[in-house]
Amino acid sequence: MLARSIRSRLWTRSALIVALIGMTAALAVTYLPELRLLEKNAGDAIERIALPKTGTDERIVLIALDEATLEGLPYREPVDRGVLARLVTTLVGKNAAVIGLDVLLDSHTEPDKDEALRQAFANAGNTKIITAFAPLSVLGLGATDAVASARESALAGFGQDTIPGDIQILVDNDNSVSRWVPFSRKADSFASAIAAAAGGEASAAPQRLVYRLPVNIPQTTVASCASYELKRFPCFSGRMLLDVGPMLPQQWFAGKVIIIGADLPGRDRHYIIGNSLLGLQASELPGFELQAHAVAQLLNGWTVVRPGWHALLALALAAAAVGAWVMGWEIATGWRIAAALVLAAFYAGGVGLCLHLADIRLPIAAPMLAFAVSAAWSGWRRWQQQREHSQWLRYAFSRYVSPALVDRLATRPDLLALGGERVEITCIFTDIQGFTKLSEDMPPDALVALLNRYLAGMSALFFAHGATVDKFVGDAVVGFVGAPIAVPDHAAVALRLARALDQFAETFRRQALADGIPFGITRIGINSGPVTVGNFGGEDFFDYTAIGDTVNTAARLEGANSFFGTRVCASEATVAAASDQACRRIGMVTVKGRAEPLTLYQVVATDSPELAYKDTYHAALAALASDPAAAHAAFRELAAAYPNDPLVRDHLQRCDRGLASPVIRLEEKSQ
Repeated sequence: MLARSIRSRLWTRSALIVALIGMTAALAVTYLPELRLLEKNAGDAIERIALPKTGTDERIVLIALDEATLEGLPYREPVDRGVLARLVTTLVGKNAAVIGLDVLLDSHTEPDKDEALRQAFANAGNTKIITAFAPLSVLGLGATDAVASARESALAGFGQDTIPGDIQILVDNDNSVSRWVPFSRKADSFASAIAAAAGGEASAAPQRLVYRLPVNIPQTTVASCASYELKRFPCFSGRMLLDVGPMLPQQWFAGKVIIIGADLPGRDRHYIIGNSLLGLQASELPGFELQAHAVAQLLNGWTVVRPGWHALLALALAAAAVGAWVMGWEIATGWRIAAALVLAAFYAGGVGLCLHLADIRLPIAAPMLAFAVSAAWSGWRRWQQQREHSQWLRYAFSRYVSPALVDRLATRPDLLALGGERVEITCIFTDIQGFTKLSEDMPPDALVALLNRYLAGMSALFFAHGATVDKFVGDAVVGFVGAPIAVPDHAAVALRLARALDQFAETFRRQALADGIPFGITRIGINSGPVTVGNFGGEDFFDYTAIGDTVNTAARLEGANSFFGTRVCASEATVAAASDQACRRIGMVTVKGRAEPLTLYQVVATDSPELAYKDTYHAALAALASDPAAAHAAFRELAAAYPNDPLVRDHLQRCDRGLASPVIRLEEKSQ
């Protein structure tokens, strides 16, 4: 109950932190200028990529007042009214539907040229003329004048036969990029007036400017506006119309919307959305082409829907939750980071897909920021947990395994399944013969010092072979190979460890005897098989151990050594798995707790003299099942040749007592 309550509080705290991250990200992107600009630039970059492309819009034609058009004129400002009159007259003659004149007519010039332009307007017939005017604040006039007076002042008397349109272009406060249609917050904006005159609907409510890139370069362009990035409309130099206008095909202009404006360096240039998140690739368009894009948008009814603040908050909260979730996965850190990057890319792709299929522009910066911060927090939190768990593992396992193994467990705690898992290992039991009697005869301090030296040496050998010390039971050492880190050749490693333990124990015993201490031989039992290993004491009372029949059998084999006079006894499962040749078959033995006999082996040193006559010994042992008399004779000959061999001596004694049988029964574990 307490653990469940603690987990519940931890989950609640984590959920609150994730929610706080999401809300903070949404507020930061909404109110911080730098993040707000990042949101715009990120959305612009995806918009440029994802919005559906469009073909050349042949309904709208651009006439550029470029350097070629103005060359040779006596002045450049204001634009020569005679030139404008000739252009308007030519286009009216070509039956243009609408002519939008993106040129301010706010002052008088030469009277005859001004009059020629008025006459061109008056003779427009069915062609609708849209003339541009600028607000009084732009012209520097009094802002308190009447609206009608303002228009007339801005048109200097040229608006009588035309439809006036406010030429003002609204730009973004963060980076001066044009983003709005109509550009003026009035229904009489220049683009709205042209769209209405062409049969579309004028819009008084500002909407986002939608940049649709072309799929091809206009084929009808005679003099391409080469400086334009968005080649969506046929474009002609004004000079061409002045020189050969009557000879141009009428179908190029008939029924079309014609927009005339300046295409001159440094004059009436406006930034459009860029290609990069940083906005460094924003491009410029001349004002009259920007107006053409606005007209095309109004005529086609293009819109890009941007969800409101509630959707922004919901996406930021969801992104924060996903970021915390993915960085909390039970996988390696590198894979979690890779998964986070994939999810971030997936969201960016989803934003692009929404734009492409439904013209919905989802927020970018706020969800990405929430995702990144939440993922970083979750990753840091998980690192802290792993660090604490690693410290706990180091403390818990430092008593059991080598420092190198502790380091590996600390860096890969996933290799350890606390609570129990079924694995294949090799168990090792060691015990000192007669230690109980020795402990009764020695002073406690001397006994402790002696035993500590012995156990330290034995433990060091366990650690050196990558084995685990399960426990010390008095003078006995219990351990295994193959857990908590899996060891594929655990049986072979265990046999090598057993030989090293036997060599150390014999050396230690002889030194103790030389010092007058009757230290007994160390008996070792080895068995391989499946066991359950894990922490069976909980986190507060850590007891990493192995349980199962494999463990119990290893303990029986350690005791079997006293029956046969051997020091190291291993099961057939271990010897067969290791393919170890430095072993002699003891025989089929029934041990306590097992109904079926086990085939046991004596483990000797790889250079032991017993191996020289191992085949002869095995032949005598095999004869016990088929010809006991022959086996008896063979063991008698071996005993005469090798009187100090404990196994030969034991089998001979059994034959002498009439117990020549292939199965040896141990009534109980020898002490």
